[in-house]
Parts: sequence; C-alpha cells; structure tokens
Amino acid sequence: MPPVEIIKKRTRNSKTHHLSGNRYSWDGSIGAIHYKEKPNDPKSAWLDIDTTISPSGKVTKAPFDLDIFLNGLPGFRFKSKESGEFVIRIKTARERRQRVA
Repeated sequence: MPPVEIIKKRTRNSKTHHLSGNRYSWDGSIGAIHYKEKPNDPKSAWLDIDTTISPSGKVTKAPFDLDIFLNGLPGFRFKSKESGEFVIRIKTARERRQRVA
C-alpha cells in the first residue's frame, strides 16, 4: 500500500504520510511548500504550491498572485496573499533615450 498524505496534518513547510499500521513519515522543508488562499482564516486549508506559469502569464496557486504582462509595456504585477501588491513596469532603452532628449 503506497503512503497516504494526512492532509489535516499539513503545515506551511511539511507533509505527514501514513505508511501502514502505526508507521508514519514526516517530510519537512526550510521553505514553504503549502499556502493558504485566505491566510488570516484559521479554517483555511493548506494547499500545495504550484508556480507553473499559465499561457496567459499568470501564477495563482502560490502564496502570491503573479501576472506577467505579455502585451504592451513589459513588466509584472505581484500580489502577496499575506501582505499586499506591487507592480513593476520595465522601460526599454529606447523609451529612456526619448525622455533624456
């Protein structure tokens, strides 16, 4: 029988698996492997982090939302689900020269 994760035992940086009988395994990480969609809600479940970028340039299954601007001025929008958001826009060398002239 393969190990089965005990989801209610998840933490930000660990997983616990039931092996068989009274045998368990605990896997821990220095960094986060789980996040909460609503971090301030104690009933919010720990979810697996997935930083795969979608074809539309988005990451949403993480402790943050990331939106990479694929059209127009390059840049991205980052929003931490715990502390807020910021937007980064990258100016091209051509745009910088035009401002100086």
